[in-house]
Amino acid sequence: MNTEIHPPPYADLLVILAGNNDSDRPKNLNLSSSSSQNRLHRFCDLLLSWLITLAFLSYTIYQIILAVFNCRLENTYISLKTMRSTYLDRFPPELFYEIFPYFTCDEIFLSFYSINDYINNVVSNYNGYYLDFSKDDIRKAEFDSICSIISPSQVVGLKISKTKFNLFDHYLLGQSNGQSFTRLDLLWLHGTISYDEKLSKQLRSLINFDHLRSFRFDCPKNRYSTARYISLFKNVRHLIGYSSKTFQQLCSCIPRHLRFLHMFFDSIDDLRNLVHPNAHQLYSLGVGILCIKHEFHNLCLFFNNHQWTHLVQFNLNLQEIKNIRFQAIQYILSSMFRLKYLTIVLSEQVIDRQSSIFNGYQWKLFISKTLFHLIKFNLKIAIEEESEIETNHYLNTFQTSWWIKEKRWFVEYVKEEQALMTVPYFSTKMIDNSTIKSFSLWKQPEIFCSNIREMKINFDQLKLDDQYSGLFVNVNRLSFDGHLTTNSLINIRQMIHIDKIEYFHCSSTIEHVHDFTQFIQDMTNLLSLSIQCVDALHLFDAILSPLFSIRRLILLDYSSKTRTMLMQRVCFLFPALIDLTIKYHSKRLFCYLVNELIHLENVSFDLKKYEHVPNRQWIGQHTRLANHLFQSEVFNINYQKRIFVLWINRDKINFNQPQPIRQTCPIQ
Repeated sequence: MNTEIHPPPYADLLVILAGNNDSDRPKNLNLSSSSSQNRLHRFCDLLLSWLITLAFLSYTIYQIILAVFNCRLENTYISLKTMRSTYLDRFPPELFYEIFPYFTCDEIFLSFYSINDYINNVVSNYNGYYLDFSKDDIRKAEFDSICSIISPSQVVGLKISKTKFNLFDHYLLGQSNGQSFTRLDLLWLHGTISYDEKLSKQLRSLINFDHLRSFRFDCPKNRYSTARYISLFKNVRHLIGYSSKTFQQLCSCIPRHLRFLHMFFDSIDDLRNLVHPNAHQLYSLGVGILCIKHEFHNLCLFFNNHQWTHLVQFNLNLQEIKNIRFQAIQYILSSMFRLKYLTIVLSEQVIDRQSSIFNGYQWKLFISKTLFHLIKFNLKIAIEEESEIETNHYLNTFQTSWWIKEKRWFVEYVKEEQALMTVPYFSTKMIDNSTIKSFSLWKQPEIFCSNIREMKINFDQLKLDDQYSGLFVNVNRLSFDGHLTTNSLINIRQMIHIDKIEYFHCSSTIEHVHDFTQFIQDMTNLLSLSIQCVDALHLFDAILSPLFSIRRLILLDYSSKTRTMLMQRVCFLFPALIDLTIKYHSKRLFCYLVNELIHLENVSFDLKKYEHVPNRQWIGQHTRLANHLFQSEVFNINYQKRIFVLWINRDKINFNQPQPIRQTCPIQ
């Protein structure tokens, strides 16, 4: 179920000062500034980082050795008393507590829990968990462990989102003692939730908002229409938001201790009210704003009139301001002489083709003279579609040795977006037919192509040739549509590294089945396979041996006439499936799939409009799930599509022993 919305319209949602773009997971929840360190402090920090790295490598090697020599069968159980001691027992808990902030809660349980008594106690007593309730792919076994072991008082970071089984509500139901989040430092309200009075009241009863140091909300304005303010946010240091107007609904006054502020501002007055009291202490500022032309002068004055004594990162997204002059950009940035990281997005097309804003020589002079501390510079300027000669004229000014060799900032023209932009920062991670056709305009194709992770090709609209050979070496997602020939497969093999493909989707008409199935078998690291083909049985019959690497299968649009034989073939070819999406046919085939595929953790059945499915009691009586914890529910997707979902805990319920721990193979 895809419930994602578009991200906020500013350059970055969350960028740590060091330039790390991984905003989905906080590496350090206490991001407030500290006093400058002396050499001894820096040496101690360096020594500690090396020790942590050494410990982590030791653990990884141990897991590999254990996987090779001691992978146990699925139904093998070992009690806590019989668990072996490991060299990890010699490490103090503090060393693990330095490593754990780099993982989410379910990752900690998957990686560390059930090794032995000592590690279990370390995990259970840790008081710095980050709970991410936005993940639809979380395993039920880990989620059940979290609910039973981790109390709210051990949580310092919380991300709330709308998911299929409402994970946040289920977690709270599992806390019978009614504890609150007393240690919570970071709260993230994901864009999929509707923040109404009911949720506001629930959160106020669980969280002391005045103790928060980091707060982020991605929800659009219309999702806050009935919510009233929840806090003063008087201790917030890091604030990321979709709308300044929405934040004023949530907060009764302006925070005065901000160090990190990234927000889309609905007006210059909102910008002034939030930024002015904190300008002298901000380290990172991200501003997205929709500004009419006669207000742009006031915007420039606002930035120029402040002394940004600590600001090292600045992101600016200007919308609906046409024909911006380069002198205005210089005026805005002239007082930010300490900047190390700069991102500028001009979303409206610049009409004046002679503007210095397209001139790489002018940017070089300004940066060299004013922003001489700048380390990273990302630029995106919308430009009207012009001839290839004019486009090359602009690009050539950004191709000097200063840009390419000294600074290593690479500017390209992306035809699909009609914009000049730095790559790979702004370049897409997905390539399709239209992107490939603009290949001739790229100045640094190897940089652009190395950023591509997903490739979608419609063979009816594109003919591939040798000029793309060996370019897309980092692609791990592949999607085919249109008429697929043997020559097309040969060309694709030359463009990518087939052993790097982890996700493959095909809705093509296939000319030679044998060549296609060999292509699938050569993807040795394939984890997810999606097939939309009427004659799927004929396709699977051409594969002779099981594909043990595949953990997820999506099988749709196949002929229902051969459904029984197809289900049998699926169970033979994909014995290690964890996630399955398929059409619902009958209770008999439902039981067959659930009982045969013993590793399943998530099953989604596509339903017809008035199709009925078995209830929880019937499933427990007629399938192997009588010995497992599981949840089942029917979801309506946009009132157009119905899916029946099973969420299964693979760990069996052992009624004879008091809570045994199963030792599983660490290789997933």
